Amino acid sequence: MSDNTIFKVRRWGSEIHRSIQAYWHIRTFLNDEKVVGDYLDSHKPLKAIRITDEGILFEDGSIVPLSDDDNDWELLSAHTINLSPDEIKVNLQEAGQSYNRQMIVITATYIEIVLKDFLRVAFTKFPERMHNYLDEGNGNKGLVSLKLITKAPSLSDLLSDLSEQAASNALKGRFKSQLNILAKIIPEQEISQPLQTRLIEIVEKRNRIVHEASQEQISKDNVRETLDTCLELLTSLADIAIKCGILIDIPNDEENPF
Repeated sequence: MSDNTIFKVRRWGSEIHRSIQAYWHIRTFLNDEKVVGDYLDSHKPLKAIRITDEGILFEDGSIVPLSDDDNDWELLSAHTINLSPDEIKVNLQEAGQSYNRQMIVITATYIEIVLKDFLRVAFTKFPERMHNYLDEGNGNKGLVSLKLITKAPSLSDLLSDLSEQAASNALKGRFKSQLNILAKIIPEQEISQPLQTRLIEIVEKRNRIVHEASQEQISKDNVRETLDTCLELLTSLADIAIKCGILIDIPNDEENPF
């Protein structure tokens, strides 16, 4: 059976769980006093690598500005940075916060990918629902390029290409609007309002981090809640798929593991 007709619940769930496991391993190391203590005991002064336009570049990527008299590389090559244990701990805390924000970005990406995959499969199941989301750019809905038709090896391949195109078109614009469009395309069921609210908050937070360079503080509990929300979306879409007759990659007699 074609993979294009199956909503990949197991695949996305497994990938999200791997991200969760990797995150908690890193957090465990950062919060383990023995691990941090061993690092501090073995820490060596950072050596200068080279001179840049901004100053002296050190091993950890930090840059110390040059003074007017610092122009002799032999002198500069002897420069080192000695960070105190407290300074290193602060750097580790900042690294933890940076990773927390990155996990928000990763999770929001999973949310968008999962939605697109679901919608693509839904369009394959209900091709008539693609009509308003197929547009060759001239404002006429439901039109398909003759070139696309003639290049397709088979009808099923054509349908797969159109489903991909329609899903991309449907999921443009603000995320809240995307959820509203999804409800119109799949009117039989819908994502619960509390879940929608949390999904919107995650995507908006991701947008602030990516587009506004937000440095907002995000706790490990916030990250866990974000990942749990992503998994809840996956489970909700899997339930909707089953009720709509859309195939998923989990056998009927197997309980949803996510």
